[in-house]
This record gives sequence, C-alpha cells and structure tokens, in this order.
Amino acid sequence: MTTEEEIHSLFPEDEISQEVVLARAKAYLDARRAKEAAEVDLSNLTKSLTEAEAALILAMDGADVKGLKIEHRGEVAALSQMRSVYFSLPPGGISDANVLAWITDNGGKDIMKPAIHHATFSSFCKELVDQGKVIPPMIKVAERRGIQLRKG
Repeated sequence: MTTEEEIHSLFPEDEISQEVVLARAKAYLDARRAKEAAEVDLSNLTKSLTEAEAALILAMDGADVKGLKIEHRGEVAALSQMRSVYFSLPPGGISDANVLAWITDNGGKDIMKPAIHHATFSSFCKELVDQGKVIPPMIKVAERRGIQLRKG
C-alpha cells in the first residue's frame, strides 16, 4: 500500500501527475463510499418494500380485494395480487420408485430423464392440478404471493 506521502515522493514537485493521481484516488474513494452507502440504502428499502407488500396482501385478503386502482402523489397505479405455485421433487426423488410411478401413472413418462428440470416438473404438476388431480404429499409445493404494479 502506498501512502499519500510516498506518492508525493515519486513525482517532482513541478509535475502535475502527482496531483492527478491523488485527485483520482480521492474521487475513487468518494465514489466507492457513495456506492456502499447506496447499497445499504437499497437493502433497507428492499426490506421495507417486502414488509409493506406483506402487510398490503394481508389487508387486501381481509377486505376480500384482489386489485385496486389508486392515485398517490399525483400518479395513478393499479395494484393486484399475484400468486405463483411451484412444485419440486423431494430429495432423491428421481430415484424414488414411488415418485417415478406417480409421474408415469399421470402421463409424465416423456419428462423422465436422468434428471428432471425443475421448471418442467413444476409445469407438469400445474397441468395436473388444472385437470383436478391431486398432488401427493411427497411433492413439495411452494406458493409465492406478491403485488403486481401497473402504472397509469
């Protein structure tokens, strides 16, 4: 690591290079510190947004509201709830005879390979749910709820 005094000693006093290096080093430090502060701010805002979204979903559920249009601070926004469901194989599921039998019995023989891509498996399960079929408890089901924002 080179100190400011050592940098000064590298250049004769009349050369501008010394000042250029120091000025750029200081500009770098300013930019880096500003970026680090912005990252902390972004992390805090993300946490706040996540909490506000969860509170809004609970309030909308309590009022039985699926969507709304609102004017806020001079802008109009449409907010609606979204729900995504994901299905995944249990650990070691591709080698579990019960899982393989269930997939085959429900028309999924064509998706069975040495490995089944998670999106392919999830889509397969969604189709079965749409057909009214029951997903067995060995299949992991995860739901993600959120708010969709449309401006204007």
